[in-house]
Amino acid sequence: MLASERQTHRIRKSFYQNILRQNIGWFDVHESGELNSRITNDISKIQDGIGDKLGQFMQWFCAFLAGVIVGFVHGWKLTLVILSISPLLALCAVIMTKLVGKASGAELKAYAKAGAIAEEVLGAIRTVLAFGGEEKECKRYERNLLAARTRASGRAL
Repeated sequence: MLASERQTHRIRKSFYQNILRQNIGWFDVHESGELNSRITNDISKIQDGIGDKLGQFMQWFCAFLAGVIVGFVHGWKLTLVILSISPLLALCAVIMTKLVGKASGAELKAYAKAGAIAEEVLGAIRTVLAFGGEEKECKRYERNLLAARTRASGRAL
């Protein structure tokens, strides 16, 4: 856990420094709320991957290795049959990981856009209230949240 904390701290620092080095025109294309959301959400996903998920992978790998060893000791013929199917299972796991990763990226992008809208509106709340744009901004935020939720439910399937 400590290693993942240190690594994500470095990533956040580097990300922030690189954002500050961009030309002014770059900020016309990228909204500040989206960048803020990416610092928060995307890097948290990286931290999860480095921390808990790496430990879980090591645990599962060791359990697999121990299972193969015990299998060879107690019934080597059955173990060979099971191991012959392993490449197919590994291929399926790789395909699923890529699909989930792609869907997760789209979900994070959609949530970043919703976060950018929220930050934009809250940053100019007096103007929004002065022109009576509360309902319009609520609907705009809700549309983006709905798009993110749709992507999240697609990833869950």
